[in-house]
Amino acid sequence: MKHLQTEKAITALLQKQTNFLLHLYELIEENMDASPLNVNFLATHMAVSRSTLNRKLSTLTGKSAHELIKNCRLKKQKSFSIPEGMCLKLRT
Repeated sequence: MKHLQTEKAITALLQKQTNFLLHLYELIEENMDASPLNVNFLATHMAVSRSTLNRKLSTLTGKSAHELIKNCRLKKQKSFSIPEGMCLKLRT
């Protein structure tokens, strides 16, 4: 019986962590072009302090909130980049 309770507790914890990260990534994606997208913005919208946000993210992802924002921006920028091997011809 105790093993089953532990399993349920672990499953619930994993679900909470997953939901937290999904909500965070959605928030970043939805506000990617917003000028105040920074750690304070995320902490406020996630209803946690900056230090709690960074501590949680460090535990769950190994990255800080700033690094996640930067990585998401780089990923978005990369998706708009010109594929390797292609070039643009400029009219002269």
